[in-house]
Amino acid sequence: MNLRKKGLLDKVDCRLLELLQGNARLSFAELGRRVGLSPPAVAERLHRMEDAGLILGYRMEVDPAKVGRPVVALVRIRCFMGKADFLKHLLSGLPGVVEGHLVTGEDDYLVRIAVSSPERLEALLLRIQPYGETTTLLVLSPLFPPRPLLPEV
Repeated sequence: MNLRKKGLLDKVDCRLLELLQGNARLSFAELGRRVGLSPPAVAERLHRMEDAGLILGYRMEVDPAKVGRPVVALVRIRCFMGKADFLKHLLSGLPGVVEGHLVTGEDDYLVRIAVSSPERLEALLLRIQPYGETTTLLVLSPLFPPRPLLPEV
């Protein structure tokens, strides 16, 4: 459901979303100052967006290299027949798998992995390969930081 098109999000809500995605640590007072609302009004708007399922959580971003995981890879996985459910369960519990998606096309899953060395990546891939064919893409460097996700106009 597009909350913007349904009239449930206005420009102030969109600005709050943009600000929080840039810095989730901003206080209600600081947010209010930037959008021209009182802290209680900001809190009410954010609680409404949380209750609607628009705001899923508040996160921080960590540099993988600075926590000892400089090897980052995107791995496409095409599951072998009858192995998709088991592989989904396996992936959700593997240390180093930091993000996962069910995808369309020739592949079934796309996962992001962050590990300490090429040897750790190889060991992780060996755990996955009995259940599907993998294609691994090593991340050399990010093109840009994550951008705010806002409703389309």
